[in-house]
Amino acid sequence: MFGLKKLAIRQLSQIMPSLRNLVNERNEYGSIYARILQVFHPSPLPFNLTLYLVRMRMEFGKLID
Repeated sequence: MFGLKKLAIRQLSQIMPSLRNLVNERNEYGSIYARILQVFHPSPLPFNLTLYLVRMRMEFGKLID
């Protein structure tokens, strides 16, 4: 009932409608996240570029801390 898969599905079902609204409103951050996740955008980012961007974000987060 409270497994990891169920929690993940519940979180995604809450996030996705908001992300779609942001893309429809042409919000820049929403569009970037939609392109990274390869949903709701006509030109998603390639997997290799997405992996690089996410990894660099984590590395810069460590520098900020």
